[in-house]
Amino acid sequence: MLNTCKRHPYRYGLLIGLFVSTLVYGQQSYPEVPPYEERGYDYSFTFKYGQSFTRDPWVWAYTPEFAERFHMSKQWVEPELKGLLAVAFRINRVGNDLCGLGGRADNCWPHLKCQMDIYYDNSIKLPWNRPDISEDFFMNGISSTEFVDVRLQNKLWKEKYLDGDGTGVGFSISINDKKIKPFSKVTYYKHQLFPGVGLIGVQGASVCPYEVGPATGTIMESLIVSKEAKERFTKSYKHRVYFPESFIRRAHEVYARDDQQNKAIKQHLLQDFLNKQKN
Repeated sequence: MLNTCKRHPYRYGLLIGLFVSTLVYGQQSYPEVPPYEERGYDYSFTFKYGQSFTRDPWVWAYTPEFAERFHMSKQWVEPELKGLLAVAFRINRVGNDLCGLGGRADNCWPHLKCQMDIYYDNSIKLPWNRPDISEDFFMNGISSTEFVDVRLQNKLWKEKYLDGDGTGVGFSISINDKKIKPFSKVTYYKHQLFPGVGLIGVQGASVCPYEVGPATGTIMESLIVSKEAKERFTKSYKHRVYFPESFIRRAHEVYARDDQQNKAIKQHLLQDFLNKQKN
């Protein structure tokens, strides 16, 4: 054994180092778990206390008051956030794949969409065209009901939310004062999520952080299909929110990572289509 150590001193030094590191790691101490009534974000969603936790896929920003009230991590407090209490962004993979692309049934585009949750002070005025409806949920990929008579469901939705000339409610963000992309419809909302706090969820290209910079968000009437609606839209109330660049940068990092996958899929589908055209 001694001769072996002499022949391979680096190898055995490495093994001893790993062994010592393992002992030290095994002896690592963690903060004492707080009483149940004091447990917050760090207890449930981080490894701070050395125990299993649920990984949070959202990129957050919120006011100091929101963090204090809901026991959120202090690291994502953004004092420059204006017009809302908190915002959360992620790339949503929950949904249905789009197939049949390029003339092949098995050519599918997986569901990858930008999703943004907006927590707001529900005492403020919003451009809501159905104030009598306090909550609803329209996200795809959650229930089998969306595969039952799509025409009927669309008809019922329009009757519920669209008036005669087609106005609804939408949301979009503009980064670095660039032209706002088409508005996405609200995917779910709850006017009274918590006392004094409402939630609006939006999913679509209008909330993708394509680049980095300060951003504004607009909640407004959308789905305009008539001249009268356009005129009313111009004069209508619009609620503005302001996102600091630090939040957009963190959200962009998540978006850019998953956008690479989207680009690879697009290239694959394009190549399949070109190959089919040759044959």
